[in-house]
Amino acid sequence: MRSGGIGGVFIENLADSRIIQQIAGETGLSAGGTLFTGALSDLDGPAPTSAAMIAHNAEQLLQSLRAAEEKGAC
Repeated sequence: MRSGGIGGVFIENLADSRIIQQIAGETGLSAGGTLFTGALSDLDGPAPTSAAMIAHNAEQLLQSLRAAEEKGAC
């Protein structure tokens, strides 16, 4: 993962985040936030609608790519 140009890893909203946190810790990558894939968030969360989910996920990915670029990871 370190030599593959991978800038970060992401947590899925329905999955246990511990494995992603472990991967991030062992590789020095950052956990890029939570992506919503199989279900929306609660109404007061970041992804209560499909459109909000897409916008939230895009922002999480963009932030991670920017951070990786600043580190020279991609």
